[in-house]
Amino acid sequence: MEKTPAEEPQAARGLAFQLGRLRRLRLLMAGALALLLLPLAALFFVRSFVIEVQPEAARAELETQTLEGAGFGLFQRWFFVGSGVKVRLAAPGFRPEELSVQAPLEKGRYEVVLQPLPTEPAAEAEASPPDLGAMVPEPPLAALDIRSRPSPAAVFLNGDYAGTTPFATQVKPNARYAVKVRKHGFNARTVTVSPKPGEAVSRLLELSRKTVRALISANVPAEILVDGKPVGRVPVEAQLGLGAALAAESPGYGRMEARVPEAAEDPYEFRFELLPAGDHDLASAPDILQLQGGMAMKKFLGGKVERHLYGALEGDRQPAQDTMAPPFYLATTEVTRGFYNKVLGRPAPPA
Repeated sequence: MEKTPAEEPQAARGLAFQLGRLRRLRLLMAGALALLLLPLAALFFVRSFVIEVQPEAARAELETQTLEGAGFGLFQRWFFVGSGVKVRLAAPGFRPEELSVQAPLEKGRYEVVLQPLPTEPAAEAEASPPDLGAMVPEPPLAALDIRSRPSPAAVFLNGDYAGTTPFATQVKPNARYAVKVRKHGFNARTVTVSPKPGEAVSRLLELSRKTVRALISANVPAEILVDGKPVGRVPVEAQLGLGAALAAESPGYGRMEARVPEAAEDPYEFRFELLPAGDHDLASAPDILQLQGGMAMKKFLGGKVERHLYGALEGDRQPAQDTMAPPFYLATTEVTRGFYNKVLGRPAPPA
């Protein structure tokens, strides 16, 4: 059925109305979809955290300001987008603080403590004269003088090494001091002193030699002398000090001397081997002997030889003298194991 000319405009208006409704419906659907997607976008791009400010007095007039990044605060919660935000927190009467927060957030709550500004110092009260009665002067030091016989010897104060005798120093009074004196080969001695203010304390410590039970014998009947004094004929058993000088004499035999070693252990056994007088007289022997293999021996006529024993501390040094008799030969160089085996006719040890 064909439309009349009057009906055609009315049909066009109806079609336009339907198209308009369709466009509005599309806009409403797009808006509803945006409202649904906005919270999801906020979850991915907008981050938030809580700022807890102390003390409470600063919260009432707290001012916040974004220094870096993009963000805003809503009560105690702060929102920002991007990689981070820096917030300035200030309140009257308090020192401003800055808080930097970087994404991803390590925690959801940050506590900021604002420190109060320093107050103006109060006027200093008129200085009052010092109470001379409350001022106690320091007591004068005490003098400490430590000597030993023999000397020098190591000195220790309360267990700490202080020096060697003769030793002098100043110490605080009204205190106890354990003074220990030690020397190699002698028994250590310890005394306790408690000097008073201004007092001079002096001590002389006699050190006794360490002793060992010595068993002395000889190849022939002989008289034994200790430090030049006869103690009897062999065999002799006596308590001798370390380093004591020994000698053996017998008619028709040469005199022989020795010394108790500083490191001798109890009991100490020593045997003299005396030679008949005139035997092994090296006075007319050559000064140098050349042995097979190139070894040279030099003649020594004997005599007194001084040696020193050194301990861990300076006061432990102990000089001693030995008498080397009768004359003897001594190698001019060190004897190697290979030369020793060669002289004795022994095979060389495997390499």
